[in-house]
Amino acid sequence: MTDKILLSEIAGAKETAELLGMSTAGLSNLRNRYDDFPEPVKKLTATPLFLISEVESWMEAHGRKGARRHLPNPKSGRFKVLAVCGRPRVGKSFLISMFSADTYGYRTACSREGDDFTQCEVQNVVWENLDEGFAVFHSTDETMNGMESPLTPERLTRFLDEVNDYLRECREKGWNGEKGEHYHYIEIFSPPSDFARRIMRANNLDYLIITDTPGVAENYGVVPIEKADLVLFVLADSGMDEAKKSFSTLVEAMAPLVASSKACFLYRTNSSCDDEDEYIQMQAAAERAMKRFEDCFTGLKGRIIESSLDVLQPAESVLGVPIMKDKKSSQSEIMFQQRFEDKICRAFQAEESTDLKAKLSATIQEADVSSNVVTDFLVSLLGGLTNKEDSKNDNYFSQFRDSKPRHNRVKTVDGYRLLMQAQDACRKQLQSLYKYFSCFTSEEYPQTWQQNCIKYIYSVLTKGIKTDIGIGHGGHPFEDRPPVTMLVVEAILAEELLMAFKQAKTESQLYSYQKTFEDNGVQSNSWNYVWVTSHGDGLKKLEIIKDTGLRHRHSNSLYLLVRNCYVGGMQKLAEYQIWMTVLTATGISSDAAEVEAMNALRKTGF
Repeated sequence: MTDKILLSEIAGAKETAELLGMSTAGLSNLRNRYDDFPEPVKKLTATPLFLISEVESWMEAHGRKGARRHLPNPKSGRFKVLAVCGRPRVGKSFLISMFSADTYGYRTACSREGDDFTQCEVQNVVWENLDEGFAVFHSTDETMNGMESPLTPERLTRFLDEVNDYLRECREKGWNGEKGEHYHYIEIFSPPSDFARRIMRANNLDYLIITDTPGVAENYGVVPIEKADLVLFVLADSGMDEAKKSFSTLVEAMAPLVASSKACFLYRTNSSCDDEDEYIQMQAAAERAMKRFEDCFTGLKGRIIESSLDVLQPAESVLGVPIMKDKKSSQSEIMFQQRFEDKICRAFQAEESTDLKAKLSATIQEADVSSNVVTDFLVSLLGGLTNKEDSKNDNYFSQFRDSKPRHNRVKTVDGYRLLMQAQDACRKQLQSLYKYFSCFTSEEYPQTWQQNCIKYIYSVLTKGIKTDIGIGHGGHPFEDRPPVTMLVVEAILAEELLMAFKQAKTESQLYSYQKTFEDNGVQSNSWNYVWVTSHGDGLKKLEIIKDTGLRHRHSNSLYLLVRNCYVGGMQKLAEYQIWMTVLTATGISSDAAEVEAMNALRKTGF
């Protein structure tokens, strides 16, 4: 180091923290965490002075891009979501590598010779308009948030080792740290492999999201597996007792969340295939193995929803997975890919609710059931969903509006607060619906139209809760689509928004939307990227939230307020669609059905 240093070459603690994209407290934590962080060239009473070039070299070595790096977010346009679930070390990451352009580099870094690297949620975004892949660690801990790595095996391995060391420390602290909940997940952006590209083009998709879960016992954090279009359950041929244990754990933990999603079981065998006949034999062996799991469902026999759920039909949706090579494509992998691709495409193109709707309408008309009988049946079914806490009068809305720090419409700036409450509420409601509808048996409801009605209602309700619908849209290049945090806020502010729209001119609706947010304690620095579509299902949901008084139900916490307004609004919108379908199937006109459906929503609970 020379004796003379220019002022432009040094930075104090505040400026160094800004270079790293964090607060001065975050910089202090970073210095304590990393022994190799540059030492100050001078310690003044007011601040230590750092050599900027040394800090930048350290940032480059550790994948830190600081405040100057903006991640490209491809999440716009058409996409589908795959969730890959299974116990540790069954090969989830190995299978996901098939979607990445650098399949074998991904395997080298992530598969770890059979040792599962997934210690937190990993969201893989496969995007064709990406030149080079990279990984990013997201965390509410600013000392770790934004750490980045290219998808080269050496750099990605070092990145994962550093993340996993940090996660082990978090687990030792009970995942909570000293200042409240910490949320973490890895996001891996990758150009598609030829395999992934064929799937995307066959389904007219702009990108794919593949979620890798850390194991069925973990909290799933900010990666919502329940919203997957296809759930892949990975099992290994490691002895029937262990396989049954894995399978039972998977079904028990996951079925309520993914019951209405399409599902495929991937059964990893210990055999390879060199030709078509050998593959057919291996597939038959996988189907026989899955049939031996039927005793896991002894308690489900006779339940009406069982026959319509892929997750409860493992032998019918299993795909055998042969032994595959780490560093090149084998004949086994080529044959497996062909069948896997077909399975994925058929799942993406299936319309389960549409099929159930057609069956329901047909059976109601065939049975010549009167509208009064159908109405009473729906009231009986939906009335059983009423939450028992609604009699209390607590209302958390004023605390939400006056929250310090103020809420933000963007999930990261909001500290994931609204996003996490929305996901937790969604999962708990799905579990509640699964428990409720699993009680209905064919003995209790022997008529075909009743059984089809129960299947249809369950399908529509669960799909409705999983679908993020609103009037607000975010177009910022680094913002998720849909922007769930913003949609949660608009559900909470449904009454205020509808009143503002009523008083505003058409061209002022975006201004009214923004002002309503800000007047009720919700900020944003990117309103220029927001637009409003005040028609369709999004507007109907706001009207239903207002008309059914969802915000005024008991809520003494942010979680209950979000559950009532956001998840409740999505469920009520689904109920409205159910009423319209069933009533019109009995011959009632659309206008009359509309009136009767809205009256019914006011009478049934949530």
